[in-house]
Amino acid sequence: MSAAFKRSRTRQVIVDQSIVGLKEVSFEVLRDVRGTTLLLGSMEDMDPVGIHAADSIEVTPIQTLSDREYQKLRQAAFRVARRLHIVGVMHVQFALDPVLDNYFIMKVSPYYDRVSAMLSRASGYPIALVAANVMTGISLPEVKLSSRFAKRTALIEPVLDHVVVRFPIFAFDEAQRRGVKADRQLTTVQKSVGATLGIGRSMEEAMIKAMRAAHYHNRDFAFDALAKITDNDLIQQLIHPRDNRIMLLLEAIRRGYQSDELAELTQIDEFYFHKLRNIYNLEVDTAAHAGDNDWLQRAKYYGFSDGLIAQLWQTNADAVMNQAHTAGIIPTYKTVEPTAGEFSEVVPTFYSTYELENESRPLSDKTALIVTTGAFRLGDGAAGDYVMSTVISELHQQGIKTVVINNNPNAISLIPQLADKQYLEPQEISDILGIIDLEKPRWVFVPGNRLKLIGALRLRHINVIVINKDKASKAAQDGDRFLTRIVYHTNKIGVADPVEIGQTAYEAPTHTLQVENQGVPGIDAEPGAMRQSGFYNTLFSALSGHARMVTTALPFTELALLNKGTGINWIRLLVRALLDKTTAADRRDLNQGPFATATKGEVEMVDVPVNLETRWHANLPLVGAQFRLGAKINTKFPYEFQIIN
Repeated sequence: MSAAFKRSRTRQVIVDQSIVGLKEVSFEVLRDVRGTTLLLGSMEDMDPVGIHAADSIEVTPIQTLSDREYQKLRQAAFRVARRLHIVGVMHVQFALDPVLDNYFIMKVSPYYDRVSAMLSRASGYPIALVAANVMTGISLPEVKLSSRFAKRTALIEPVLDHVVVRFPIFAFDEAQRRGVKADRQLTTVQKSVGATLGIGRSMEEAMIKAMRAAHYHNRDFAFDALAKITDNDLIQQLIHPRDNRIMLLLEAIRRGYQSDELAELTQIDEFYFHKLRNIYNLEVDTAAHAGDNDWLQRAKYYGFSDGLIAQLWQTNADAVMNQAHTAGIIPTYKTVEPTAGEFSEVVPTFYSTYELENESRPLSDKTALIVTTGAFRLGDGAAGDYVMSTVISELHQQGIKTVVINNNPNAISLIPQLADKQYLEPQEISDILGIIDLEKPRWVFVPGNRLKLIGALRLRHINVIVINKDKASKAAQDGDRFLTRIVYHTNKIGVADPVEIGQTAYEAPTHTLQVENQGVPGIDAEPGAMRQSGFYNTLFSALSGHARMVTTALPFTELALLNKGTGINWIRLLVRALLDKTTAADRRDLNQGPFATATKGEVEMVDVPVNLETRWHANLPLVGAQFRLGAKINTKFPYEFQIIN
């Protein structure tokens, strides 16, 4: 109450009935100017009211409502749309009390939001496109979609023949590594920074794939991750949920808690504990049948990856992968489309499963697979998605068919008009290799932070093209440093205009010819740091008598900033350089500029690289100061470098 009074401008607070613990469900409605109303989809939160919907695990279609409850809420959503005279898309959030057979309207969002994006990805229904038409006054029967959809798709309420699970992404670990105290308890305040989705033929498969998508590196996704937690802590965290909620529930099942006990402690529907128990039983049975092809097939069908099975069999993922291929256990791909196969739809969005019929066919021999950055995470998620989307766009301009693998429901790279084909899949090595086996792309574009994936692909002689790392390198984090603009030409290193952090320089950009022969005595260069065309940061660590140079790939946040701040599409130029398709106009841009310096009044640097964080003080005077970005593009024509000031 004290917090509420502090926020109140009138010094008044409304005290209402608590709905904490009730079931939280959402309905997405579309209405046109003539009053025609459609239900585009529905979702339920696994967690009860009391946890922000964005922090909860969400499932579509709804799993635990009776038909009577479902129809009641559907009609209520329609009445809200009519009473508010909505034209367009609307999301209604309900709190349902199944015991008293009552419901409360928690929220009405008369716009395209997070739920809209999720349901559009889950069903294949083009919600944004149809809603845009409707909002301009076009009635639903008059909406014209592309030829890939059936004639009356806009008038059809989407039907799903699969289950979709949305899994939240939290950044508590990253915050704590930077010395920021983080409260992991989930409340009505949103704490997630992104989300992944998993699609499968069953609830179990979709859940496991969503979890894998959130933890593609497997470091913190082990079945026994919470084996050491005490019973008292387990009970406390069941009552007061934290970000590791799903692993905690699996640990409780492992320790013998019954579904009704867990439902009482957590207010989660018993249905989900039955499904989690199925996952636990599958884990135990798979571990007990190491090397058995039948259990390998079963584990794969329910969404287990080669890496997870390898954990259970105490072997390596390559051995599991080879066994699966030998036994003919390979994924098939199903279409994500809004009619569940009732009409002929050519929607190029797919998910994997292990059934007989494969609905995906390779595009052409001139195809590029783009592995995106996945879920938005702390700091660089949106920038990474922007960079990879620009890569996809440029590949289209070059006449190359594009295939995208992503699992982020809010990603720009999943816009249907951007790529020729999309796979909504986790990004573990086995998932990506399955798509490569089917599509046989000529190029595979991968973000530079996926080191294990890059190594695995190169080991198989796949043509991998690495796009800059999406996070700043942790190298050389100690000692005094200064940032510089560097030029790199074969084995020569030249430096122009060093700028110490905290100081300001006003020199005009220096042309490469002026520093081409300028040696830097006493500098130890990190070998092999710049092996391919790309953008790089350069740091100099001040040592006694000499300096050590560390070159790191430019993070996606700064690469995106360069694109916006200089008015030059550097990402486009980079893709052309990597494909050996640089044009004469590109050479002119690189050799002549114009180059812009980002000042506080023009472009604000919103992300500071980790390796500069300890030396950057935000309270320094910034008026008129310049942000010096140590960056370059290294291409394969005579002038192999350029400096961006």
